[in-house]
Amino acid sequence: LVGTQGPDESTFEGWGIAANIDVDLSEWAQLQSITAYREWNLDFFADDDLSPASIGLGENRLDYWFWSQELRLNLAVHDTVDLTFGGYYSDTPTTYFTFQDIRYAVIPLQFQGNDPVNADNWAIFGTGIWNPIDPLTITAGLRYTEEHKDYTFFRKQQDGITLNPFLGALDGVTGVYDGSQLDYRLSVDYRFSPEVLAYVTTATGFKGGGIGPRPFNPAQARGFDPEEL
Repeated sequence: LVGTQGPDESTFEGWGIAANIDVDLSEWAQLQSITAYREWNLDFFADDDLSPASIGLGENRLDYWFWSQELRLNLAVHDTVDLTFGGYYSDTPTTYFTFQDIRYAVIPLQFQGNDPVNADNWAIFGTGIWNPIDPLTITAGLRYTEEHKDYTFFRKQQDGITLNPFLGALDGVTGVYDGSQLDYRLSVDYRFSPEVLAYVTTATGFKGGGIGPRPFNPAQARGFDPEEL
């Protein structure tokens, strides 16, 4: 069966370009631009149940594009104060093709998916570094992020046309996640000598939310929240 045969290898092809531009606006102001584009394709087969039986094998292909742009304004407003303000945006469309052979389930399942996934993210941020006295440095920063992800499910038979009888209700359903996050960082360090530095830092961060990729019904095609640190 096609669903249980595949090469024991993964094939990856990818390329990317990036451009970093620094522009001195004055003796105390600098503008930085960071642009990047990435594209890759990955083909792989996976023995999903890790057993000797010729069942539970998935054929997978990922087509991926990523574009990002960041702008930073660096300011030396005083001999003891440096500031950075900036913004970031990225857009990541992906297509996930898969043929899954899940015949070990209670209900035999073989389905084909060709799922478009879109993710975009933007943020604004600022950082200040203050040296009130020579050995003491205080750093504070804020970053506000908004992110969006949507995942559209296609659940066809092996021919790629007929709806799967058990998962067909998912066909064309889109799961959506939208979230925002405010993160901060505060650090104080003191240099006692060239060899000895003491510091204390507190900061927050997060891993973005998303949509579970393997629902069995439309009610499960829902987003999940970020992991916060």
